[in-house]
Amino acid sequence: MPYLFNITFLFKYINTANASFFLSTFFTASVAGQYSLSMRLLLLPSALVIAEISKVNHQKFVEDKYNKRLSNSMIKAFWLLFCISISGGILIFIFASFIFTSLFGSQWETAAIYTKVLAPSLILRMIVSPLSIVFGIMDRQEVAAGWQIASNITTIAFLGLSLQFNDPLISLYLLCLNDLIMYTIYLLLIFRISHVKLSKLFSLNFLS
Repeated sequence: MPYLFNITFLFKYINTANASFFLSTFFTASVAGQYSLSMRLLLLPSALVIAEISKVNHQKFVEDKYNKRLSNSMIKAFWLLFCISISGGILIFIFASFIFTSLFGSQWETAAIYTKVLAPSLILRMIVSPLSIVFGIMDRQEVAAGWQIASNITTIAFLGLSLQFNDPLISLYLLCLNDLIMYTIYLLLIFRISHVKLSKLFSLNFLS
């Protein structure tokens, strides 16, 4: 597994733990428990998928860097991940209530609601995270590190902002919004590092 993926997953774990601590501190242990179960269901399967895709892509990206075809490979990988993640996200959104109530009981219905709220950010993470190996390949780890620091700061800021509403669901909506913003920026940084032009991203020329 690429080193950068380990670091990325570690920061995700830290952010998840911080959110759990936030919810248990400012709301109740029950709310934090519902959130933690939701994140386990979302993160563990997606982490396995991301790890496997990252390993497959790593060698190809290294080769294409020297063949000057990295941008084409990055675009192809992006659209493959997009299709996989959107399909998985839709299934999660549709079947979340059934999964939680069937496996854990009706008392975990709130966790299903939290899962649906957080699903859009998970979809984006699954698209972006396997592509983040490009920072190591291009020897630009400092960009990824700077993004991680900024992401931690904005996560704290968004959670702090949510306190004025005194509603854990709104806190999770803002947490999801923060992830959508920050991972979009992360994706744009990935494209910039790998010289992907947005105009080419939505064309069919990369197939040639």
